[in-house]
Amino acid sequence: MDVQSDLIIEKAFANVASVKALVSEEKEGVLELSPTGKYTVCYDPLDGSSLVDVNLSVGSIFGIYEGELEGKNLIASAYVVYGPRVELVIATRDTKPMLSRVIGNEFKEIGEISTNEKGKLNASGGTQ
Repeated sequence: MDVQSDLIIEKAFANVASVKALVSEEKEGVLELSPTGKYTVCYDPLDGSSLVDVNLSVGSIFGIYEGELEGKNLIASAYVVYGPRVELVIATRDTKPMLSRVIGNEFKEIGEISTNEKGKLNASGGTQ
């Protein structure tokens, strides 16, 4: 399922002129796409795939870099959770994380995400 997810995402970005390259958690190295593109998209196509068999949510994680692959060049990030409901969170360098959910057949913006100063971290996969 990881490989299939990777191929779907790779195909989606293959003809996007602004995407210079892709870096997948599933593959070694960098896949060069458009020599004139300015963004590199790094992603995990199916995070939590070991949870599929027990019917828990899984997701995709994305980081978008402008220029070299250095932390200072990360301009946006996103994750999508696939489960009982489909949710998308997008954050850019200049914005707070924004939550959207699939309602009907399209994403609807729910609002900004804020976090508490302190709290416990729990993960459904049993890791923290």
